[in-house]
Amino acid sequence: MNTVVLEVRSLADTLADASRAMKSGQSDAEARIAFATPELLW
Repeated sequence: MNTVVLEVRSLADTLADASRAMKSGQSDAEARIAFATPELLW
């Protein structure tokens, strides 16, 4: 099954996850789309 996760999180957290994925060569099983605030999500 394909999953896309919509979430509210800080830019710093998102960049830290991206950096970890680039260094390890491993990514999350699902795609993620992050927004800085709930207002931007909606």
